[in-house]
Amino acid sequence: RLERDRDVPVTPAGAAFAARLLSAKREVAHAYSAVDVDVGELLRLRERLGSSGGRAPLPEAFLARAAALALRAAPGLAGEGGAHVAVSAGGSPLEGSQSPVVRGADCKSVLAISAELGDALGRARMGALEAGEQEGAVFSVSSYLGASAPAVTVTEILEPPQAGVITLGSARQQVSMGRSGPRATDVAVATLTYDATRMDEAEASTLL
Repeated sequence: RLERDRDVPVTPAGAAFAARLLSAKREVAHAYSAVDVDVGELLRLRERLGSSGGRAPLPEAFLARAAALALRAAPGLAGEGGAHVAVSAGGSPLEGSQSPVVRGADCKSVLAISAELGDALGRARMGALEAGEQEGAVFSVSSYLGASAPAVTVTEILEPPQAGVITLGSARQQVSMGRSGPRATDVAVATLTYDATRMDEAEASTLL
């Protein structure tokens, strides 16, 4: 056993959640697309906003707004509640999972979304979200940006009626050669897990 291993008691809610995931993996045609994203400007913007007396916006707030704007232009998803984006609160699947929905995220600022999510994610981690706060979205986002997690590609399991999930991994330093010499950038992997029956590869790549 590794030092970081831990036993998690399986609650009835967790067992039901695990059964749903197993069923979803069997029934939904999962497909994946990934891209390296330069997140340096995003990290610096969050730092500036956080140092100006306010609280730095949550990375999930940027993701939720970006996803809603992209979905608004996606022909197959624009009319399916694409402006409503669910945000994963993290946590172990066997402990259950709750995801608050940001409604009309394409019409809200990042700061407004972040303020809304701060309270909702806190309640989600305690399992205190109402059912109505988790309904109405066909798309989800999650972020490990800023987390002390390895920079790896993270794929998700889609639960109907989800059409897709975008996950932003933790950042890593990458050095590239430019005209003026070596340049260090902060890079994170953005992974789109999507339902291949509702989105083809070209649409998924465009959306991502």
